[in-house]
Amino acid sequence: RLEYVDEIRDAIQRAQERYFWYLVNRQQARLILKGVSDYQQLLSLPRVEASPAARNQLEDEIQSLRSEILQYEELATSYLLSLQFLIGLDALAASQVGALDLYEANYYGRSYLSRPLEQLVAEAQENDIQVRVLQNARKNSLEKKQLAERGQWDIFVDLNGQYDLDGGGDLEDENGYWVGAGLRVRKIDTTLLRYSLRRAQAEIKKYDALIRGRRLETRNQIEREWGNAHSRREQCDELFASVASRRAVYRQKQKDYAEGNEIIDNLIRSRRDLLETEKDLVHSLGRFYESITELDHACGVYFEPLGIEIAPPGSF
Repeated sequence: RLEYVDEIRDAIQRAQERYFWYLVNRQQARLILKGVSDYQQLLSLPRVEASPAARNQLEDEIQSLRSEILQYEELATSYLLSLQFLIGLDALAASQVGALDLYEANYYGRSYLSRPLEQLVAEAQENDIQVRVLQNARKNSLEKKQLAERGQWDIFVDLNGQYDLDGGGDLEDENGYWVGAGLRVRKIDTTLLRYSLRRAQAEIKKYDALIRGRRLETRNQIEREWGNAHSRREQCDELFASVASRRAVYRQKQKDYAEGNEIIDNLIRSRRDLLETEKDLVHSLGRFYESITELDHACGVYFEPLGIEIAPPGSF
């Protein structure tokens, strides 16, 4: 059951991560396409039409950007295929993937940054499915210990059977199966009781150690990714401001060039700087959302929407 829990957590975290990087690469391609569109608009300016050199510079930029678009589209396709594999689908089209605004002010994962670290750790440890499984196992061992402390008799269930593998029809049942069951009851000697008691005590200590280790691992993971998420979000906020500044510079350069007060080299450089800053921002957003997927993994939030519950001991 612990392996099952681990597999769910890891698979969802990997799928989330691929999803965000798919969105990032698609957005990178869109940003570059917008750069191509801006350069194409510049081609229609009278100053550009009158200058073959300026036209050639812009066309070279357009060609370079179109090649870059293909690279990001290929990366996006690669992440989409990886996402399809992790989800377990036979096919997954881009139209089937829900959109998420990477620039959203009320962004995904914001709640992690608005809560104190200790609150996150406490909530994660309280709701940790793995700890609950270990606690159930510990309770089973505690019951074994109590039985060993007061037990004198042991009851065994004997099961035996046979299957007609070669199809010879030697068994009495027509379906080829034979199964028998019975009970054996015996008095437990004191040596066996002591052994059972020691084994139960050892199991309890083992589960106590595993629970402590799991809680420490959860705390370390949350502390690390909570810190990463804060620093990466701060970097994103700085880049948001830089993008706005560079966009304003480009618009001014565009106006100055159209009025004859700027050269084409500075105009192209300004648009290139804007694009690179926009791409840096989207990449930083991808790294931020990657930290959020790690926090989701550490806090075990997947099990709430899945509705998975760990049944108490003895309910199977």
